[in-house]
Amino acid sequence: MKRRWLLLFPFAALVFGAFWLDASANRQTKYLGLPPTPCIDPTRPLRQDFVFTVRISIDGRPRALDAGIGHDHGNCLHVLHTDDASGLVRLQANDDDSYTLGDFFNTWHWPFSARLLLGHELEAGQRIQVKVNGAQVETFDQTVLAPGQMIEIEER
Repeated sequence: MKRRWLLLFPFAALVFGAFWLDASANRQTKYLGLPPTPCIDPTRPLRQDFVFTVRISIDGRPRALDAGIGHDHGNCLHVLHTDDASGLVRLQANDDDSYTLGDFFNTWHWPFSARLLLGHELEAGQRIQVKVNGAQVETFDQTVLAPGQMIEIEER
């Protein structure tokens, strides 16, 4: 009987550990190291070159974008990048691929989803609202970027 408990204990610890790791990964509020957008290849022509605006508000307070998002100084300029904190984001790409709001946040090194914004995990009763050109969308990180868009992200 004692031997059976000795065999059961490591198995139970393994199962508990797996559940704990899964639960902690789902509460991750820091950047997970997802790959940012590719670097612009200056030897190839640009297939896309446009700007859009991102405005973020957390608990009613504006949160400026960082200046220099997507600038790996000396190494590369990423497809999605900012030059200042105005909210204007530039997409310059050597391809015709679609890029998303999630790609922008990955380049900025912040997780983003329907439950998480700039390290702020939602509490009960809170929600994240995304509007594109004034219309609410439910695509969050999968929102496809297009020229001239005004993207407003608000955590309430």
